[in-house]
Amino acid sequence: MLLIALAAVSCFFSGDYRAEASGFAIYTHGAKELGMANAVTAHSEGAASNFFNPALLGEIEGNQVEAGTSLIYPGREYTGSASGETVSAESQLYFPSTLFGVYHLNDRCTAGVGITSPFGLGTSWPDDWEGRYIVTDVEMATFMFNPNIALKVTDRLTVAGGIDMLYADAVFENNMLLIPGFSDAESKFEGDDIAWGYNLGLLFKLTEATSLGMAYRSGMDLHLEGTAEFVLPSSTPTALRAMLPNTGGSATMQLPSQLFVGLACKLKTGWLIEAGAIREEWSRYDNVVFHFDTGLVSVKETKWNNSMAYMLGVKYNITPTDALTVGYLYNEDPIPDDTFDPQITASKKQALSAGWQMYRGNWGVAVSWMYERYDDRIKDNQVDGGSGLTANGTYEQYTHIGALSVTYRF
Repeated sequence: MLLIALAAVSCFFSGDYRAEASGFAIYTHGAKELGMANAVTAHSEGAASNFFNPALLGEIEGNQVEAGTSLIYPGREYTGSASGETVSAESQLYFPSTLFGVYHLNDRCTAGVGITSPFGLGTSWPDDWEGRYIVTDVEMATFMFNPNIALKVTDRLTVAGGIDMLYADAVFENNMLLIPGFSDAESKFEGDDIAWGYNLGLLFKLTEATSLGMAYRSGMDLHLEGTAEFVLPSSTPTALRAMLPNTGGSATMQLPSQLFVGLACKLKTGWLIEAGAIREEWSRYDNVVFHFDTGLVSVKETKWNNSMAYMLGVKYNITPTDALTVGYLYNEDPIPDDTFDPQITASKKQALSAGWQMYRGNWGVAVSWMYERYDDRIKDNQVDGGSGLTANGTYEQYTHIGALSVTYRF
């Protein structure tokens, strides 16, 4: 019984944590960038290039700091294939925020720093829904500190590199069926960790108007140290209660590497166009392994696939200080059918974005909006949290994202 209960807890890290990407990666790191659907690897919209391609830091005008935040509003709905019952996840708002700085050390060397939330978010399903033994609530927050240095090797070639320090904190909750016909128990796992990685960037100017950009972020390994807690109904037999003590534990999982590629072209009429792509190495996210202080080891197989996202962004400079942007994104789905579950209801996705940016003196302001629409995803497998209730059916999803950034040049 203890094995079944803790195996249910091991569903923990497949939480529904994504925005503007596959899996649970987040790319809402700047309003100007979001307005172009993040097609910003080969040209810079500002200090957020610290994240998207640090080789662009030398292209930024003057020294500057930029602060921003995003409002993410996801909508999710489940319709059971057997019951026909429709259930909506609780409406929630998330506010991942960013802070960037750029400082030109000399004509050829530029330093930058970024604080972002590259992975995270969460979901909350009703306590009595069919999939309650798989997930009821899940939440993940990450904060990454990332210093960078960009070096202009020639007038056409710039290279860059930096260090990533990621802090992650996560909570997962689900119900447990201990004895059929009795009230459910509740389980909760919470843990945190600091992981390290690196990033590289390259910018090559093919012509005065055309540039090629590439950036790479390494994968990172998380070893979350935390606790597993159980809330048992009063009717739980003493012998069974003794088998479910609150205990310390850890969870290990691998975050994907990310490769960014972009080709940008500036037109004399005030237009700029960039086409780009992001490859995410989700095959690293092969399983989640739990080690508990009781001696139990539990493994949750995920076996995700690598995925691609394709972006197209367009910018029109109305005046030298005002611009409009639009973008389009298509994202593949990394989750195979046999491991798909309601902790992450991702599927193939298309997104449209639009934005506006202005500068007045040393100050700049940008706002943008993105709408993401996911293909309906059908769950038809035996993933059930050890309860026999698979929550098989159709999952529908959309997301609204609004972003605001403020820049100060000095």
